[in-house]
Amino acid sequence: MVGRLFKFAGVAALVSGAAIAAAQYGRAGHESFTSGESGRPFENLLVGFQPYVRFKQGSFLNAEGSMFWVEKYFVKPQGTMSIGGWFVFEGLDNAWQVHGKYYPTKEFGFQLGVLGGTNPATSGKYDHTLFVLYEIPLPSSMKQNRYRLIPALGVGAGLYGYSASGDGYKPSGFIQGSINWPTGFAVDASYWIVEGPSGQPGIERLGIGISYRF
Repeated sequence: MVGRLFKFAGVAALVSGAAIAAAQYGRAGHESFTSGESGRPFENLLVGFQPYVRFKQGSFLNAEGSMFWVEKYFVKPQGTMSIGGWFVFEGLDNAWQVHGKYYPTKEFGFQLGVLGGTNPATSGKYDHTLFVLYEIPLPSSMKQNRYRLIPALGVGAGLYGYSASGDGYKPSGFIQGSINWPTGFAVDASYWIVEGPSGQPGIERLGIGISYRF
């Protein structure tokens, strides 16, 4: 699985250099929408929609769906915090996640999440995630273009806890990229992979969509 993560990370980074990159979800580059007047706390709200989300696990799961996500950022001189989540409909038992993030620096952060779904077999049982986040610094030349587009690329690595099925914690990772417009809009793509439970194939999720900063 580690080899596959590095392979997909390399491909996504290459694509990002041209236009867009491919992760857990949402918009990459929190620095691009948390920069404001120096030393003054403020807040930002991001809302996104991914009309195309594909789930794949070996040969017995290959489903498509759509995803809605929201993220509220609280920016202070001591660091950036956020709360948010996503909800997938028309795919994977209407899965959802609620999480919190904390960035003590512009590049590094942490994410803790709780996941669930509408499957009656796992009702009242929830999985958990813990990720270390890293916003990859991109060359300033990539941000200097006639359209004032700002590319961003982020990765996360950590653990996925199969609490609902009792399969313990497995390695997980994601990579996500965004192209941000000054108007607040962005085009986002993400790729997320989790090692499968009990020797089963890994679970993958690819999503592409748009978002807006209020």
